Amino acid sequence: MIYSGNNTAGLAVRALGTLTKLDFSNQGEEIHDVSTLVSDWGGRLEFDCSNIQQINISRKLGHGAFKTGLLGVYRGRKVVLKMVRKRSRELKKCLSEHLNMPKRETRCRLFVTMYFMNEILLLHQINHPNFVDLLGFCVRGNDINSMSLEEHGVIAVYEYGDKVNVTDMELWPLSRRLDTAIQLLDLAIYAEHSPLGSLRLEDMKHANFRVVGSRIKFSDVDSVTAGEPPCLSVTDESGCSLHLPCVENRCRGFNAKFNLMKINKLFLKKLLRSSTVEDKGNTSSVTTEVVNEKLHSVRSELKALGVTASSNSTDIYWKLINIKNMLEI
Repeated sequence: MIYSGNNTAGLAVRALGTLTKLDFSNQGEEIHDVSTLVSDWGGRLEFDCSNIQQINISRKLGHGAFKTGLLGVYRGRKVVLKMVRKRSRELKKCLSEHLNMPKRETRCRLFVTMYFMNEILLLHQINHPNFVDLLGFCVRGNDINSMSLEEHGVIAVYEYGDKVNVTDMELWPLSRRLDTAIQLLDLAIYAEHSPLGSLRLEDMKHANFRVVGSRIKFSDVDSVTAGEPPCLSVTDESGCSLHLPCVENRCRGFNAKFNLMKINKLFLKKLLRSSTVEDKGNTSSVTTEVVNEKLHSVRSELKALGVTASSNSTDIYWKLINIKNMLEI
């Protein structure tokens, strides 16, 4: 069966669940050409194969296990382009592990290309302001040898954002720190209840976030995992960590708690530091002591995430909203 783009939500889930594993034993579902996947997608993004070559490549931004990132400029605006690397680590690994596989090079190129398609398919389904925006893509096929925007098989274009500087964040006024923390919790809530099911933001680190205007955005969508991890039974030896129950052979609530713990470790500990008079300004009648007491309560709740199953992103989100509203009285 060759999959086409008329069921993008289902295809995104399938991509997240199976295409990250190289399994060519199931020949009945082999995808022969990635261009067939998006042949009839609805909706129009800013860039496609008709105009993507109009972007001027400025310089290389870096590379990961299988992609190269490039800084582009389109009509004076910075954008980010990504494409599969022809000498990527994942491609080399595939070639070395499947020496006797028929059409080894072709199939391994297809594998790394489909890995990239995971990211495009998923991001095309996500509608949240704290995920980096997908501005467009061009899918011509499986060619990864050419780095030309007119020839490469799969190219994606994203909005440009500045790197996150956590040290600078600590110096922000409390109102801005609270707003950023609320955005991150809103991101976690969306991931827990997304249209694709519960999502785990696996590779969460400072380098995978960008600041775009007043928003902080998660940019490493290819590391997102759909579905809770499996468990054995409802017994105490179920294998679920973080004091979570095993429900219908899944660790219920694992993704939500994983995301919240990661966000806390990376950002919330610093964003929710104690306030000062200078932080508050002179517009609020609430004392600094009251604000710091409430911030301390939230920090204590977050600190206990690893030993209690009670805390969740929604509760903490509303507590921060209340603190922010207090400052505006």
